[in-house]
Formats: sequence, C-alpha cells, structure tokens
Amino acid sequence: MKHIDANSFETLINYCYTGSLSLDERAARKLVVAAKILQFNEVVRYCSRFIVNKLSYANLLDVISFADDHGCKDLRAKAFGFAMEHFKEVGDKSTSIYNINKCITASLQPKLTCVF
Repeated sequence: MKHIDANSFETLINYCYTGSLSLDERAARKLVVAAKILQFNEVVRYCSRFIVNKLSYANLLDVISFADDHGCKDLRAKAFGFAMEHFKEVGDKSTSIYNINKCITASLQPKLTCVF
C-alpha cells in the first residue's frame, strides 16, 4: 500500500489482535500516517497523545509542521497551545523565532498554512 511502511502496517495488524501499541516518537508519526489512511481513528488519537506528551522546545516546530502536513488538527492545536503557553521559553530556545511567528499568523488567518 502506498504511503504505509511495512513496520507501521505490521504494528496495526498486531494492534488488531492485541489492542496494544508499543511506540517511540518516530514510529508514532509513521503510524499516524498509516492509521489515517486506513481509518484507525483510535490509533491516530493514541499516537497524537503520545506525540503531545513528548513535546519539547526542540521538536515543537517539527510537530506543528507534521500536524499541518497530515491534517492532524487536534495535534496541531495541542502543539500550538504548548507554543503559546511557553512562548517566551520557545522563543529563547528556538533558533527560528521567525517560523513560530509564521505559525501564529497562520493560526490567526485560517487560509494560510504553516510551511517551513
């Protein structure tokens, strides 16, 4: 199947039999893509929560970009909320405050997208 890697497909099959998932951040992102295609909505929500729990200043922009690229509105909203809650810290730690400003502008004007 196009856009679904073998490991993600195997993980989804195992999930069907066991009802459990074992994730790391990279696997969670790949699994979101596969689960969205195959409409495993509970897996998408679970992986999104996993990614949100791993949010940091270092991966914030990547998570927002990933969420935008894959239509994960809830994930994007949580990541954006993290950015707003920790705006000063994110700005101090980020080497690309310009990209954060682009995301904020994009959120205020829904017709724009956040592309890095």
